Amino acid sequence: MSWWEIGQGDVIGDIPADIISRTFRKITTSYGETGSQKPSIQEVLDAIISVLQIQPNDFISNVGVMHIQKIIVKLEGGPNNVFSKENGTADNKLIESFRDAFEEIAQEYIERWGRKPRLRELLNCIIFILGYKPEEFLSIPEGISIEDIIAELS
Repeated sequence: MSWWEIGQGDVIGDIPADIISRTFRKITTSYGETGSQKPSIQEVLDAIISVLQIQPNDFISNVGVMHIQKIIVKLEGGPNNVFSKENGTADNKLIESFRDAFEEIAQEYIERWGRKPRLRELLNCIIFILGYKPEEFLSIPEGISIEDIIAELS
């Protein structure tokens, strides 16, 4: 399995990226089976923030006493950035899917690096999967790409 540096001493790897990809595929399949559209960026962000605000130290190593206030998706080719909402639109299936994925990713980092992923590493795994063709996993117009996902801490 390969790991590669993303700067500032942070790394992402094939297995964490595969976990995120598999999670999005399961979500897309589940939505398709019920006849629903794929989730929106907003729904995904709201699920991710829900998971990371409840028990961030279960999934990431460098938050400590900081609070993840919001997650921001910077869009390229789109009108605006998208901001997570604390009491957002996330449904329980999305929350469960991301919680399971983040637990699995944390275990991979512990086994390889002796620590859980840093927040930036976890978000970059998501960017890596959604950055190429986000419309494969999200209800998003073609031609819009995800440039970055960042967290705002308080």
